[in-house]
Order: sequence, then C-alpha cells, then structure tokens
Amino acid sequence: MEEWRSIPGYPERFQVSSEGRLRVVDYTYDQPLRNGKVIKVFKKGRVVKQLQNSVAGGYMQATFTYTEDGVRSVWAVKPHRCVALAFIPNPKNLREVNHKDSDKLNNCVENLEWVTRSENMKHNYASGYRKVHCKKLPIVGFNGTESIEFDSLLSAHKSGRFQMASIQRCLVGKAKHHKGFTWKHK
Repeated sequence: MEEWRSIPGYPERFQVSSEGRLRVVDYTYDQPLRNGKVIKVFKKGRVVKQLQNSVAGGYMQATFTYTEDGVRSVWAVKPHRCVALAFIPNPKNLREVNHKDSDKLNNCVENLEWVTRSENMKHNYASGYRKVHCKKLPIVGFNGTESIEFDSLLSAHKSGRFQMASIQRCLVGKAKHHKGFTWKHK
C-alpha cells in the first residue's frame, strides 16, 4: 500500500510516496497586496508531474515552488532521492542513492538503497550500465613547434603537465587548446 511522508529538508507541504510519486498537500499562505492588506490564499493539493531529464542522466525530475513572505523559491528535485530521504535510514551519512535493478524510472522504496560513490560505480559496471574501457587510445598534442605523444589520456594527465578533463574537451571538440596544445587521437 502506498504511504506518503514529508520530505526532510523541504517545507511540510511537499510529500513523497513509497512508490516514488510526489505531491503538494492543501495549504494556505498570506499574500500581501499593493494596498498594504494581506489576504489568505488557499491552494488545492495535487500530485506533481515528473519528467525524465536527459541532461541529468535520465533520472526523473520534478519542480516544487514555494512562496513565503512574498518570496518565491523553486526546487528541482529527483524523486529517488526524496524517497530515500523520507523512507530509508542513512546512519552512515552516505551520499548516493542506488537503484538496485538499475532502472532509473523505478523509484519504489524497495528498489533504492544508500551507497558510497564507489559502491554505486561498481553496481553500474556490474549491471552493464557502464562499460569498462580497456582499449588505450594514443593521443598527440601539437603547439606549432613541438609535438608530444602519450599512449593514453590518463598517461598525459599523469605526466603532471596536463589536465585530463581539459584534454578530453579538446578531443571531443568542446575546446580548441589546452596549455597551448591542440589535441588529437593518433
């Protein structure tokens, strides 16, 4: 049976269910008017629409809005984190929530668990969600006068001269240079 609870760290009117649904309960708030008077505004509760966010790795996402003392706040929340906060004890203060069946759309409490970053990554590789890249791809950097070769992106980083993320941005076309070098795969 679906159970609803308030989400720790959010106003009481925002709730999450054990099935991963989100809702706003009925509430009233004071709305100041331009003439100085304050009126009570009643808002009917509703289930909040969730969308799959491709930018956020394919996780479901919803938006809560909250107005207090005339100030409007907006929160983009991930339902799986809300379910974990409300229903799953976290005595070790772990930071990540894992979907046991690797289905990012299945936000039922039985499918979620608190894990370390390392445990989450191991689960992703073990479930086939992430692939292990065993093949080293040699890279070359040119700066007009000098050419420098590395057997992999990681070896370029380990040389101490270059940042791995910056070289990667060059390799995928998001940047032109890193430390004066243009980077290409060999």
